[in-house]
Amino acid sequence: MAIATVVGTGQAGADPLPGFMLAGQSARILLYSRPNRDVDVTRLERSLSRVEQLLGQRFAGRLVYYHYDCREEVAFATGHYADGVTFADLAEVHAVDRVTEHELVHAVAWQLGNPGSFFQEGLAVALGDRGKWWGKDVNKAARKVAVETGLSALIARFNAAEPGDGYFVAGSFVSWLVEHHGIARVGEFFRSCDGANTGAAFARVFGQTVDEAGTSWRATL
Repeated sequence: MAIATVVGTGQAGADPLPGFMLAGQSARILLYSRPNRDVDVTRLERSLSRVEQLLGQRFAGRLVYYHYDCREEVAFATGHYADGVTFADLAEVHAVDRVTEHELVHAVAWQLGNPGSFFQEGLAVALGDRGKWWGKDVNKAARKVAVETGLSALIARFNAAEPGDGYFVAGSFVSWLVEHHGIARVGEFFRSCDGANTGAAFARVFGQTVDEAGTSWRATL
């Protein structure tokens, strides 16, 4: 059962998607939903503010948020069979309620920098899902799959579009980074990345290689 989050690009449109109506708006958010759905832009604002405070980064621009009832609706509208999809370049989130804060982390963190999908998803699980993935504690789940291989190899195999054990590993490792180095240092790491220099940025910010940090993390599981 797919529950992936996809961070990528989309196609801009001036009008809302067919079947959606403007259900609420604020100075920073446009909230679209199906007619007669119980949605609250104030609650969405609070969630966005929480994520901003955690990351020390104010979201730039105006967020467009589409509220869905199920992942089948998300798939029909976006082409991605997922509970949530964030098109970061458009500042556009498509999500069911359960993954709202996960997707908001993506929207804000993408503006920090791009260390790759492993760290993007790991941060969203750590902060947005509060260390759980599909209701399971990521540390307990990661313990079963974090075999004696370098973390860099696990990162290389990570596929954001096919969630599974990789999300437990990513969520657990990034949660460990936040716990041991602080969210400000993790934010500094994101800001140092442009999608191509992740390994060097990691070593510079955290003072050890990804695999060295992976060994320390694995010992705590």
